[in-house]
Amino acid sequence: MIQDIYNSQYGKVAYIKKDNIVLLTWKQKCSNDDYRNTALAALNALREYSNSNFVVDARNGFEDDKADVEWGFSVLLPEMSKTDCKVIVFIMNEVNDIEDEIDMWTKEFMKYFAVHRVTSYDDVMTYMDFKAKIPNHVAVIPIQIKPDCIEKFIEIITENIKHSRKEKGVVSFDAIQNKEISTEFLLIEVYMTSEDQLRHRETEHFKVFKSQVRDLLQEPYQAKIYHSI
Repeated sequence: MIQDIYNSQYGKVAYIKKDNIVLLTWKQKCSNDDYRNTALAALNALREYSNSNFVVDARNGFEDDKADVEWGFSVLLPEMSKTDCKVIVFIMNEVNDIEDEIDMWTKEFMKYFAVHRVTSYDDVMTYMDFKAKIPNHVAVIPIQIKPDCIEKFIEIITENIKHSRKEKGVVSFDAIQNKEISTEFLLIEVYMTSEDQLRHRETEHFKVFKSQVRDLLQEPYQAKIYHSI
């Protein structure tokens, strides 16, 4: 099902339900309200359709007005970053005259989103299918244990790992002990999404683990979070 949201002689915005994609198709180069009204329609669609991704078909033209670019960077993109959208894909002709413009927009989009370029809508879906199968959230947690608590910590973390590996969305869950400094451990947690890690932190076995290790630590630990794109 394709739901038309906005349509003018310059651009069209539609929501493709089966793919959960907001598709903006530029029909020709434009500026000022002709450009901004189309872009705002896409923004509102991203707000309305939860977790949808944004595809921009730029094969028939793309705006290059300086004032619109400044508006896009200062207003449009920050507002888009407040939506649930995670991925931006540009559809471009293999040979085109807007490479520099797209490079400029890609650089700005990458401050907030994963960005990819393809040459057809079929390629969009190939990329989305691939991205859905790879983990995109990694937590690396260095932990310092008191010298007389090492064996107790190993016992506790082993039990936590056993339960955590069974959780939905957990790709891997491991603890590594430094061979040279036996009080140092590194927890490496790989999830499909950030939401999976949030669910992990609400499980009973995580809460038990957290309470059990509190007195074993030399200092409080904090996860370092990494996202793939």
